[in-house]
Amino acid sequence: GNVFGFLQQLHNLSFPDAVRQVAEMSNITLQTQYVSENHQSIDNSPKGQLTKLHDQAAKLYHYLLVNTEAGEKALHYLTKRGVSRELIDQFDLGYAVEQSNEEVLLEYAQKQQIDYQLLRQSGLFTEDREGNLHDRFHGRVMYPIKNENGHVIAFSGRILAPKATQSEPKYMNSPETPIFNKRRTLFNLDLAKKNARQAGSLTLFEGVMDVIAAFGVGVKNGIASMGTNLTEDQIQIIQRITSQVNICYDGDDPGQNAINRAVQMFTDN
Repeated sequence: GNVFGFLQQLHNLSFPDAVRQVAEMSNITLQTQYVSENHQSIDNSPKGQLTKLHDQAAKLYHYLLVNTEAGEKALHYLTKRGVSRELIDQFDLGYAVEQSNEEVLLEYAQKQQIDYQLLRQSGLFTEDREGNLHDRFHGRVMYPIKNENGHVIAFSGRILAPKATQSEPKYMNSPETPIFNKRRTLFNLDLAKKNARQAGSLTLFEGVMDVIAAFGVGVKNGIASMGTNLTEDQIQIIQRITSQVNICYDGDDPGQNAINRAVQMFTDN
């Protein structure tokens, strides 16, 4: 059964208790083989284990967003941006809590007794000089990035409340890992691919939020690259799926320049 669904009854627990409860009970989900929406099960290879860890992390972040007090600000931010609860569920949006002393994901992974080397490779943690791991993402709205089969392979985290003292980037993406190659990844490709058959095209947006907003108003064939510059790899992936691409970038000069560059790349390929 879906432990996280069951745990929604527990949302009146204090935040650390809820997390501990999730961590303790999640071993139930690990007994069942993990199967994605289109029934592509994950094997037990190192890459498969990394993917499984990302799928679990997305569930945990999602739970923190929709069921805990700590996630309320992030939920409010998304609602204010016009992201409905339905879209939050559709894209498994989540929240990584702000308190840097709350190593939520690490505690969760340790409860699962996940191998230390696997955690190091996952890109979900940073490592200090002593070799101790820490959650990479804090105080960010979490956008899971999925592969073509709908499994989570990375995250893009948007800072919720930048501290005046910090020069943290607005968006932080997962680093490259054995399962995440930025140059070969397109956000929402798993869903857009299905919808491209009906629409006869793919629509290229500038960012993750644009894709989600468009999805909310029925444009379900939207994709975005991880950063505005398209790569040859991404163009080849797109051309495998469709021969018609709508490019929908910002109206400002950088956006227009990016459109011209993208059109040129499609023409050259």
